[in-house]
Amino acid sequence: MRPLHVKLDRRTRNRLEKLRREANEDGEYKIARRIEAILLNADGHTSGEISRLFDVNRGSVTLWIKRWSQGGFEGLLEGHRPGRTSRLDEKSRQRLCEILRKKPRDSGFVAGGWSSTMVGEVIKREFKVHYHPAHIQNILHSLGFAVEHPRRRWVWVGEKKPSRWVRYNENEPVQQRSSSPKRAKKKTRRAGSKTRRAAAQRN
Repeated sequence: MRPLHVKLDRRTRNRLEKLRREANEDGEYKIARRIEAILLNADGHTSGEISRLFDVNRGSVTLWIKRWSQGGFEGLLEGHRPGRTSRLDEKSRQRLCEILRKKPRDSGFVAGGWSSTMVGEVIKREFKVHYHPAHIQNILHSLGFAVEHPRRRWVWVGEKKPSRWVRYNENEPVQQRSSSPKRAKKKTRRAGSKTRRAAAQRN
């Protein structure tokens, strides 16, 4: 079988190198690695060589190259995993958010801050839906609430924004970077020029 090789013009290569650096800075090392794989493939390296460099399955590298060829950068993004359909529709979620942004006393509770148990009671009372406490935490996070330490009560911190590195819709354009994000604390090998130098040394 003839090896797959992509062709990149200077403008596309520069854009991919910029996106690879930004993905590394955002801690999205999987995305950065896929971009680096495309850059290496454009330099003439085969799927097998790239898979050995990154210590991944050869089929994965072939799939990245095919997705790039078919969908460009969108094909390299993480697929959105929506999970099971929520039993609370959007209108109910907005109503719940309005309730939780007020004090618990307004809903008949004595405590001064919201707990997961109290939120579960509100959901059951207002919407006739029962959730496991662990799932209630997921709902609260998605609505823009976070745990305030050390009291461990839920407080409003703002709506959760979608990640620029996740493919939510096949037709959506890549989001432009608006500000310098905090660097991820996770220590993972970054994809970049060192990988390319290692590839060159093996040839």
